[in-house]
Parts: sequence; C-alpha cells; structure tokens
Amino acid sequence: MRKPYLIQLIRTLFVTSLLLATSACSKNTAQPITIYFSAAEKSSANPASFTLRQFKFYLHNVFLIDKQGKFIPARLNDSPPWQQSTGALIKLDQQGEQSNSQITVQPETSVSPDEIAGIQFTLGLDFSTNHQNPLTAVSPFNVGSMYWSWQLGYKFMRLDFSLEDRHFNFHLGSTGCQSASPMRPPTDHCERPNLSTIQLLDFNPTTQHIQLDLSALLKLIPADTPNTHCTGNYQDNPVCAGFVTQLGLSATTGQCIDQCQQQSFFNVNTASAPQ
Repeated sequence: MRKPYLIQLIRTLFVTSLLLATSACSKNTAQPITIYFSAAEKSSANPASFTLRQFKFYLHNVFLIDKQGKFIPARLNDSPPWQQSTGALIKLDQQGEQSNSQITVQPETSVSPDEIAGIQFTLGLDFSTNHQNPLTAVSPFNVGSMYWSWQLGYKFMRLDFSLEDRHFNFHLGSTGCQSASPMRPPTDHCERPNLSTIQLLDFNPTTQHIQLDLSALLKLIPADTPNTHCTGNYQDNPVCAGFVTQLGLSATTGQCIDQCQQQSFFNVNTASAPQ
C-alpha cells in the first residue's frame, strides 16, 4: 500500500535536489568592478586662467561590453552617499564636500575584468528617478546644487568654471517638461530629455579610466565671449549648442544624434586608473 507513496516521495526529493543544484550553478558569482573617472582641465588652445568651480554629473543604465561584443548589464551597487541602484553621482571638482571619481557595478553574469573591452552608460537619470519626490529623496539624489524643480527634475551635469574674470555655467537636464506647476512632477516624458548614451570601446577598467575632456569645450569659446549661462534653450547660444553636440545630442530636440555615437566629451584614458 505504501509503495506508490514511497515512489512519489523519491521523485519529489529528486526534483527538489535537481532544482537546488541548478540554482546553485546559476547563482551570479561575478565580482564587483570599479570604474574610475577624471577630468582633463587644461587647454593649450585657450591660455586664459582656467578655474574649475563645480563639476558633477549623474549616470545610470550601465553595460559592460566583452571582447565578443556582448552587452552585459551591470547593476550599480547600493553604496551611499554616492550611488544607488538607480543612479550614481560623480563629483570631479574639489569644492566643498568630498569628491567622488568612481562607480562600482555588479555584472549580471560572471565576467573577468580582462575580458571587458568596452562600457556603455546613460548620462542623466531615468524619468521616474528624475522626477521623484525631492522631500523623500535619499543620497545621492538629495544634493540641492544638482536640482532644478520637481517639474524639471535634476541637473544631469553641472559644469561651472571661470576663464580669468569671465564665468561659464553649463547645466544639462531635461527641458520641455509639462505639469500643473513647477512644484508638481510631469506625468509624461519631457519634450527634450537630453539623455546621452555614452559608449566607449577599447576600454578595460583594470588598466584604464574614463576621462572627460574639458579642453575640447574650451576650444569652443572665443576669447571675447562674455559670461555664459547654459541652463536650457541650448540651441539659442552657439557655445551652449556646441557643448550639447559634444555629448552626441541635438541642441534643438534633446535627442541623440546617430545614437550619440559622435559624442567626444567622454574618452578612454590609457593611463592607470586614478585611485
């Protein structure tokens, strides 16, 4: 009478053991990988005295690219105060609070750092993170100097610098956002999202780092350019429009041009990663 019961019990135990073994084998054993950033601040093209005042930017949606060209999703580790899974803040200036020049990501599948041949990420924040409630936002989304309003959201990049006695401010973020008031979030995507896809090939995080080329921006600024503030309507000012274009974006539509493949602001530095 008990024989069918025993057979069923044995089958159940076998299936359970098989599922546990499969789960153990499929468990992500990938090691966290650290990516470093730096800023090239000087330019022989513009001999005026250059002073970097603020330089911060948000990023999210990170992928590592292996030598076979496969895109491997890489989750940002929850590591406050500089990063959460939904975004990271890089701060490359030396003003005020502590700086941060790195992110740490967890690849979705195991990959050796030596097998990494590229990286892709999005400059900025996704719609829901960008328009979250500022009163309940946690670090790194509670930095007042990186915030516009609940309607517009965050400044994806803030670059403030001086050339002698002239001051320049470049603040990139979504524009054309519609809501009942500046103190209310939009329910639909902004007209000009200004999210740049940054893809760098021939990049290995163990021997190289990502460098932002401020000298390229300085080349866009004629010697007689007065104080310039780029905080929206970027197409109306040639300096502002030029910098947006360096990020691979259209200054008019806020969309990537040719998938942002022509961006020239982020580059691979073949020197060892600054730590």
